[in-house]
Amino acid sequence: MKRWLRGSVVLATAVGMWSCSGDPTDSFRGGTDRIVATPASLFLPEGTTKAVIVQAQDDQGNPIAATFDTAMGPGITVVEDVTFLPTNGAPIQGQTRYLITATTFVGTTFTVSVGDKSLVIPVRSLPTTMAGTFSNAAPALGDTVTLTAPAGITFGAETGITFPGAAGEPVITGISADSTVLSFLPAPGTDTAAAVSGLQLTYAPGVPVDTLVTTTKITTPSITEIPAVFSTTTPAVNQAVTVSAPGYVFLPSTVVVFGLDTATIVAIAADSSSADFVASPGATGIPTLSGVALSFLPAVPLTLPATTSITASSTAPSAGGTDDPGTAPSLTLPDAGVSSVLFDKPVFDGAGDAYYKLVVPADGVFTISLNWDIGSDLDLIVCDDAFAACDGQAAVSNHPESGEYTLTAGTYFVIGEDFGGDAAGTTFKITVHPEPAE
Repeated sequence: MKRWLRGSVVLATAVGMWSCSGDPTDSFRGGTDRIVATPASLFLPEGTTKAVIVQAQDDQGNPIAATFDTAMGPGITVVEDVTFLPTNGAPIQGQTRYLITATTFVGTTFTVSVGDKSLVIPVRSLPTTMAGTFSNAAPALGDTVTLTAPAGITFGAETGITFPGAAGEPVITGISADSTVLSFLPAPGTDTAAAVSGLQLTYAPGVPVDTLVTTTKITTPSITEIPAVFSTTTPAVNQAVTVSAPGYVFLPSTVVVFGLDTATIVAIAADSSSADFVASPGATGIPTLSGVALSFLPAVPLTLPATTSITASSTAPSAGGTDDPGTAPSLTLPDAGVSSVLFDKPVFDGAGDAYYKLVVPADGVFTISLNWDIGSDLDLIVCDDAFAACDGQAAVSNHPESGEYTLTAGTYFVIGEDFGGDAAGTTFKITVHPEPAE
C-alpha cells in the first residue's frame, strides 16, 4: 500500500515538472524553419501606415516563439506594435505585428530574420503628389516649358497634362528619351498647378497611378476675349457670317456657340484666317468661339468670348420645301470636313413630305441629319432621282434623325416625312456633312 502511494507521488511530481516547463514537444520540434508574413507585400500611399504580421514556423508549419531582428530599406519607418492582440499580457506565440509608414514614394523592402532564416517583404509606396520641377514658372506665350519628373516616376505614351481654368489645353510637344522630361506649350491664362495623368512607376511597372497634382504652378499671360470681326451682326436666315480676328487662326475644330445653341460651321478659310458659320434663326448675344488659336501658337486651341453681339433674324425661313419633287430646293454640298445647313419651314398641313435636292459630283460618304422644333415623329429618307432606291436608315424614332450614306455621283432627294402627322408649323434644320476621304 505504501509502495503504491509512493509511486503515485513520483508520477504526480513528473507531471508537475512537465506542466511548468512550457510545451512538452519543444525539444522535438527543432528551431525556426521559415518566416511568413501577412500580407506578403505592401502597397501604400506615401504618408500612410499599414500593418504586417510576421510569424516564425517550424518545419511542420506550426507557430513557434521567436524574437525577430529587423532591417528596413529607404523611404519607410518600421515600428513594432507592442499592443498587438495581448493574451494574458503576452503576444500570441510566434507572431509580431509591425507598423510600416511610407515617408516618401519608393520601392523598397523590410526584412525580418531569426537566426539564419530571413524574409524580405517588398514595400512599394504610391505617390500622392507630383513633386516635379518646371523649367519656367512664368513663361511667355509661345514658350516651351519642361516638367522634370522626380525619381521613380516616368512619363509615357498615355501621359496627359491640364491646368484648370486656363483658356485652353496645353499641348505636349515631346518626351525625353529616358521618359523623365515632358515638354509642352501652356495655354494663356494658366495660373494653377498641373494635373498630370498617365504616369508610370519605375519600381512598380504596370501599377496604375492616380492623376497627380504638381506641388508648384506656372503662370502665363491671360487672354480674356477674342477681337472677332463679323461680316454682319444681323444675318438673315440661312445667311453665312464670316468671322476673323487679327492675330488669330481658326482651326478645323472651330465652334461658335450662342448660349445653348451651336451655330453650324460651313467653311474654314484655306489659310485659317477666317471661318464661316450659319446661326440658328433668332440666335442672339455675344458668341463664344472655341477651336481658335493665336497665330504664333496654333498648337494650343483656345475658348474665348467675342466682343461683339450678333442678332440673327427670327423671320420664318421659306426655302420652299414641298411635297413636289419638281420644285425641290437644292441643298448646298460643302467641302469635306465641314457642313452645310438649311433652315426651312415646309408646308405641312397635317401630313405630307418635304423634298430637297442634293447633287453629288463625286462618290463619297455623307452624314445627313434632320432636326425640327414641332412634331412628335419626323423621318429622314434619301432616294435616288428615279426613286428606284431609297435609304430609310434615319426613318426611325430619333430626334434628330441622322444617317451616314455612301453615295455615288448623281442627283438625290432628301425627304423629310411628317410620320406623326403633327408637324404643321415646324422649322427644319437639314445638315449635310461630307466625310473626309480616308
